[in-house]
Amino acid sequence: MAILIAAGAYAAWVWLDRILIQAQLRANFPFDILITLVLLLYTIAVVLDPHNRIFFEREIYERESQNPPSE
Repeated sequence: MAILIAAGAYAAWVWLDRILIQAQLRANFPFDILITLVLLLYTIAVVLDPHNRIFFEREIYERESQNPPSE
């Protein structure tokens, strides 16, 4: 879930910067929107794929088993 939030927040930050801060829009504006949407959709597909979910859960388990919580 953190990956999805980070990807969405980064895309929003980049586009807010482009729209509010930069003086003028570049000529490749439609291409930039398309690429942003494609990459966000790809990120969502990868993170929510059940096969990849197993990988992410295994990574968390391995990290926790290497560093047990100290009490």
